[in-house]
Amino acid sequence: MDLRESDWIGFDLDHTAVRYNVPELAHLVHDAMARFVVEYRGYTKDVFCVSSMPHFFARGLYFDCETGCFLRLSSEGAVLSASHGTNPLSQDEIKDMFCSTPKQKKKLSNVINSLVRGEKVKNGFFFVTFFDIPAASILASMVDDVDIRVKAYRKEHPSVEGNDGDYDISEKETKHETQAKDNMWEKREMCIETMALLVENSGYDFVLKDMFDGLGFNFEHTQFAANQGYYFPQLKINPHKFIFEAHPRVIQWLQAMPKEHNVKLFLLTNSHQDYATFLLEHTFGKRWKELFDVVIFYAAKPQFFHHTKQSCPFVLANDDFSSGDVVDDLELGGMYIGGNYEQFQAFLNTHKSKNNKHEGEDKLRVVYFGDHPLGDVVSVALHSNWVPIFVMEELAYTGDEALHMFESDKDNQCAVREADTSLAKFIVLGIRRWGGHFLTSLNHVGKTTSSSPQLSHEDDIERYSAPNILETILRTYASCIVPHLAAVAANDAHIFASFENDECIKGIHRSFNLNSIDGVL
Repeated sequence: MDLRESDWIGFDLDHTAVRYNVPELAHLVHDAMARFVVEYRGYTKDVFCVSSMPHFFARGLYFDCETGCFLRLSSEGAVLSASHGTNPLSQDEIKDMFCSTPKQKKKLSNVINSLVRGEKVKNGFFFVTFFDIPAASILASMVDDVDIRVKAYRKEHPSVEGNDGDYDISEKETKHETQAKDNMWEKREMCIETMALLVENSGYDFVLKDMFDGLGFNFEHTQFAANQGYYFPQLKINPHKFIFEAHPRVIQWLQAMPKEHNVKLFLLTNSHQDYATFLLEHTFGKRWKELFDVVIFYAAKPQFFHHTKQSCPFVLANDDFSSGDVVDDLELGGMYIGGNYEQFQAFLNTHKSKNNKHEGEDKLRVVYFGDHPLGDVVSVALHSNWVPIFVMEELAYTGDEALHMFESDKDNQCAVREADTSLAKFIVLGIRRWGGHFLTSLNHVGKTTSSSPQLSHEDDIERYSAPNILETILRTYASCIVPHLAAVAANDAHIFASFENDECIKGIHRSFNLNSIDGVL
């Protein structure tokens, strides 16, 4: 794929156009979430240890509400690794809990099928972005806290029946859910009796809901303007601690694509205008608007690709962050809020920069970079004519030998490499705990790749012979995967190999020309 042949190149905002200092960001999210669930939901402060967070910093973990377990799933239904709360499960425990009955296997199959189709799972959650992944360790600690308290309660109240009894908890559960909906951010603590009954009869769904409340409390867009919550105020106080300035080579690349190759650029983000502007100014400077031909705020992906002009029209975005009038026709240089794919695609086609011929037809060529597997990759692939490219910063890390390379080359560090090194050191525990992100091949029993867990039994080889869910999603829907825009800008050829089949690794672009990055500093 040659990016120069595109008519338009689009970008998501967070972790794509804007790159964060992920270790610092993760600690900020962890602390903000822990503070909320302790102060607003009554969880025990001592269970939230920041040192446990890197062990759960792994993209693609699935939380099962029924069991309170985190799972790394393969595309063929195997549980590659698991933990209940923060406690790792043995293979015997995994088989007993998830693979011993047809009902259990069917449940896993349904979960996997839903995730591969890009659908949300009703009784679980898929951790896939750098904003929700730090909350995984919070959720694990919350499960631990609930277990400790329920166990202590059951010692004192053994007569109250649980799963096998006929105790009616529907009234208590309904009351709790009603309070949760009406007073999401009000302080409340569930009584231990209700907590025990919920765990024993319906699992840990209420714990996941408490985590969602924490995410909403800290990330709801109104909190940014009000300077409320525990995330935005800290980000505003010291933005340079959490947000990287764009590398000069990235800015040069963004400027060169329209001027030298007649490729137009757009920004399509779910972030609201005030927060997005804050990020863009710290990344690209006050003149960031000059880098994009059109900007769409609060696009509400993936719904953006299903909305119509009638259900969700474009609204003009004013410079004072207020919403303007509904617009029928978009213009180059404009900034808009909301909108829909159908209307936007017509705009892109009207301003197509090239007369590309593909199979005898004029075809608009749009490439879109994003970091969300479902919202930026699956939805784009299934519901648009764009080509999705997944941005995955973890590709800066390729195994222990890569980490050693970073550490032994300290005299030749540039800003991009320092960021990659910092991220590599941070995520290594998660990779060692849950396994790598990609399974390239297993040529024979006992031989593994650098990204695969160490295997010693034929049963283990069988478990790891299929890619995990995240890899399956990306191979199925993404054209290719890159670590960040600095890697794209460093590729002077502008050509990126795409996935060709299930075993092809050509679409995984781990490295880039470091010399070309260093040379501009």
